[in-house]
Amino acid sequence: MDPTSPVDVWIMNVLKKHNLRALEKQLLGLETALPKARMEAEAEATKAQDIQQRLDELKKATQVDTGDASRIKELNAQIKKEEEALKELHSQTVDLEKKASAIQAQIEGAGGDKLKKQRTRVSNMRKDIDDAEADVTRKGVQAKAGVKAVDRLKKEITKDAKETEKIETDLSKSDAEVKAMEEEALGVMQRVQEAGASLDTKREELEEVRMELEAINKTRKEENAKVSKWTAEVESLCAKLVQVTGQEGWTVSAEELEGKKADDCFYRVTILEAEMEKMAPDMDAIAEYRSKETDFNSRVGELESVTAERDEARKTYESLRKKRLDEFMAGFNIVSLKLKEMYQMITLGGDAELELVDSLDPFSEGIVFSVRPPKKSWKNISNLSGGEKTLSSLSLVFALHHYKPTPLYVMDEIDAALDFKNVSIVGHYIKERTRNAQFIIISLRNNMFELADRLVGIYKTDNTTKTVTINPAEFAMPAPEVPSADADQDMEQEPAVVAPVGAVAVA
Repeated sequence: MDPTSPVDVWIMNVLKKHNLRALEKQLLGLETALPKARMEAEAEATKAQDIQQRLDELKKATQVDTGDASRIKELNAQIKKEEEALKELHSQTVDLEKKASAIQAQIEGAGGDKLKKQRTRVSNMRKDIDDAEADVTRKGVQAKAGVKAVDRLKKEITKDAKETEKIETDLSKSDAEVKAMEEEALGVMQRVQEAGASLDTKREELEEVRMELEAINKTRKEENAKVSKWTAEVESLCAKLVQVTGQEGWTVSAEELEGKKADDCFYRVTILEAEMEKMAPDMDAIAEYRSKETDFNSRVGELESVTAERDEARKTYESLRKKRLDEFMAGFNIVSLKLKEMYQMITLGGDAELELVDSLDPFSEGIVFSVRPPKKSWKNISNLSGGEKTLSSLSLVFALHHYKPTPLYVMDEIDAALDFKNVSIVGHYIKERTRNAQFIIISLRNNMFELADRLVGIYKTDNTTKTVTINPAEFAMPAPEVPSADADQDMEQEPAVVAPVGAVAVA
C-alpha cells in the first residue's frame, strides 16, 4: 500500500490528534501533580525545620538526661527519615518537571503553527462564549426584574380597584345620608318659620320690659354712685388716720353715730386737721420704713434658705467624701495584702508593698509601689529590670483581680523578659487561680501556650497570613507509667503537650 495515499495521511492525522489529546491530558495531570508535590515538599521541609527548632529549644531549656537523650536520638532518626523523604520528593519533582517539559516540547512540535492558530482560535471562541453566557445571564436577570415589576403593577392595579369600589360604596352611603339630612332640614325650616311668628310677639313684650328695666337701672346707678363716693371719702380719711396714728379701727359704726350731731363731728375734724398741720409730720417716712422692713424680711428669708441649702450640700459632700475615702482605704488594704502575697508566691521569697504619699489625703499625691526582689534591697518599680518590672506588674494585676475580678484580660508577650522558671510560675497561676476570668495571651514561649485551653497559631504561606485554631488537650499524650526499681533507667519519657512555636493562647 502506498504510504502517501490519502487514507494513510488521514489515519496518521487521526493518530497524531489522538496522541496529542493523550499528551495534553497527561500534561494536565502532571501540571496538577507538580504543585501538590511542591507543597508536600515545602510542608515536609517546614516540618523538619519546626522539629529542629523544637529540638534546639528543648536542648537549651532542659537538662539532658538518659531518657531525653534517647528521645533526641529518636527525633534525629525521624529527621533523617523526613530528609530522605524530602530528597525523594525532590527527585520525583525534578523527574516530573523533566517529563512535563518533554511532553510540552512534543505537543508544540507535533502541532506546529497550525496547532498554535487553532489554539488561538479556540481561546477566542471560548472568550466569545463566556461573553455570550454573561450577556445571557444579564438579560435573564433583567427579564426576572421585569416580571417582578409587572407582578407588582398588577398587585397595585388590583389594590386600586378594591379602593375604588370602597370609595363608590362610601359615596352611595353619603348620598343617602345627604338626602335624609335635606328632608330633616325642610322640617326644621318649617318649625323655624312657626317660631319666627311667635318670636315677633315675644320681642314686642321684651322691648317694653327692657325699657322699664333701664329706668330702674338708671336710678340704681345714681344711688350706687353716691354710696361709692361717700365710701371712698370715708376710706381715704381712715387711711390718713392710720398713717398718722399707726393704728387701725377708725371706722365708726352706725350705732356709735347715734345721738351725735354732724356739726360737732365736723368741728372736731377741723380742730384735728389744724393740729396736724402744726405738727408737720413726714408721712412718707412711715411708708418708706415699712417698705424697707418688708425688703429686709424677704432678704433674711432668702439668706436662711440659701444657708440651709449650703449646709445640706456641705453635709452631702462630706458624707460622699468620707464614703469614697473609706471604700478606697478598704480596697487599698486588701490589694496591698494580696500584692504582698502574690509577689512572694511568684518570686519565691521577694516582698512588695503599696504606700500612700499622703496618708491624710491619699487622693492628692498618689501611691508609691516599692519592691524587694529576692536577696536584694528595696527599690522603686521604676529602678527595676525588665523581668522584675514584669513580675511586679503581674502581681499587681493579680491582686486587683482578687479584689474586683474582670471577665476578660488581653496580654501581649508578658513573658518576653522572663526566664523559663518564672514563665512556668505565671502560666500555672493563670491556669489554676483565675478560672473566673478569660485570658487572651500573645506568647512565643512554649511553656506558656502549652497550658492554654485553645491555641490560635499564626503563620505565613504564599505571602498570605493565615491562622489555625487547635485544642491542645486533643494532642496531649497519656502520662508515662512510673518505672519500677528494676526497670531500665534508659526508658524514654514522652512530653505532655505538643504545640507549634508562636501562638495566641486562650485560657
